[in-house]
Amino acid sequence: MEIILWLPDAYPVLLTPTLEGVAAWLVFFTLLFLLLRQTVSYQVPLSNRSAIGMFLGLLLFQAAVTLLLGLRLPAGSALPLPNAVQEPRGPALMLLGSLPWMLAGGLLGPIAAAALGFIGGALRLWWDSQSIFTPLELALLASLFSV
Repeated sequence: MEIILWLPDAYPVLLTPTLEGVAAWLVFFTLLFLLLRQTVSYQVPLSNRSAIGMFLGLLLFQAAVTLLLGLRLPAGSALPLPNAVQEPRGPALMLLGSLPWMLAGGLLGPIAAAALGFIGGALRLWWDSQSIFTPLELALLASLFSV
């Protein structure tokens, strides 16, 4: 296990999903959308300036802590990524990566938390996991945590 200060320490690799993967992603996204539609009553209205400012501050905080200060687990016997010219890496555990969407879930509601979780997952998709499901997984986790 090694300490990483900055997640973008290698070239980003985006793998092309298969047709079945895209269909599964759309089903997962639809289920997440239906869940958020059911929990809209828990959402704090973003009509006042303080709520908007809090969301924007948490958005910047999410972008920062998703990419900074973490631990890289050993790769073990992982296979290299296809079409990538880099050695296999283990998964990264970013120590404060979930703090912004947890704060948003408690202070602003499930939709704001899911949006922050999706953004954090998109950053992890690009720099670490290379799985198109990572943003949806974190958005679902954030919305369920908020509820």
